[in-house]
Amino acid sequence: MKPYLIIPREKKDKKHCRIWSIEIPVGKRDGRTRYKAKRFHGTYSEAVAEAAQLAKQIGGTCYAGETFASYAEYFTKIKVAVGQISKQTADKNGNLLKMLSRHIGNLPLCSITAKDIERCYSALRKGDSPSGKEISGTTLSCAHTVAWGLFEHARQSNLIKVNPCEAAMRPRPDTKEKKALSISESAELLLALDLSVPYHRAILLMVECGLRVGEVCALRWSDITDKIYISGTMHNDGLIYPPKTRSSIRAIPMPIELAMKLEPFREDGFVVVNYLGQKVTPSTIRHWWNRHRSEFGLEEYTLHELRHTFASNLAESNVHPRLMQALLGHASPNVSLQIYAHVHTEQLAQAMQLKADRMTEK
Repeated sequence: MKPYLIIPREKKDKKHCRIWSIEIPVGKRDGRTRYKAKRFHGTYSEAVAEAAQLAKQIGGTCYAGETFASYAEYFTKIKVAVGQISKQTADKNGNLLKMLSRHIGNLPLCSITAKDIERCYSALRKGDSPSGKEISGTTLSCAHTVAWGLFEHARQSNLIKVNPCEAAMRPRPDTKEKKALSISESAELLLALDLSVPYHRAILLMVECGLRVGEVCALRWSDITDKIYISGTMHNDGLIYPPKTRSSIRAIPMPIELAMKLEPFREDGFVVVNYLGQKVTPSTIRHWWNRHRSEFGLEEYTLHELRHTFASNLAESNVHPRLMQALLGHASPNVSLQIYAHVHTEQLAQAMQLKADRMTEK
């Protein structure tokens, strides 16, 4: 199939017609093929030459097969293959690109404009999404970053001339600031845990050691000695993968009190299991937490905010940022401080009182 249509606009045969409509298919929307049209004056041979040139400029190789959806699949796989991103990151990026593909997936890469992208964001924001829910500005902002990388790769591969994300407006992040328990509130939570319930062990390890939920699911009893050895993370498919960064591979010293709490429940296999003694995935623990968090008086806390609590408690205890970085498995101490270490009201009061005391002494 030729990547163009030539339609006569005069009631004459091909040999004598001199007015033509050249139409270049540029993808589908709502099940119907979209065209970019141009009126041309000249012979049929000249119209064919003009159509071929126009198709090369507008559709070219993109129309032959490189839609946004097909290129998104290739782009995600190649980044994993060359080691630029982990399997976990690839899954997240892939889901974001699939979300965008709902609206621009059938369009050839070279036909997508900034307006197409902004219309896509607007529709997702209003709830026209795979889940049927309104997509947050923060999620769309992340999707914009991933899409920008995809289009930039296509531009550098000479599949498109410009990156449409450059002109598209980035959605504004709107995620609420993460919360964290104070040291005293953390102590109350730990007292409420029953470690004979495996899911309670997950809560303990996140609050006391700052483990990610995927790291908790991948943890075996053999990984716990005088240290907790973190070398992998479990995904929702039940498989254990290497962590996103080398910094996440770490050994966390085991406090004596924590070791004594866990020792009575030591056995073979995974530390956190279901009622059948089988491994559990991160999504399973998250669902359990959402159902039971009210029992701990933490209705508004997400599971990941327990890891924020660990970081905040380290900061409250005046632990050096480089030590925080090592314990949390971050690539930079700035992440530990700026994102995970929270300031509590009582700390602000203590700071103000310290300042007042110093001034009084002088």
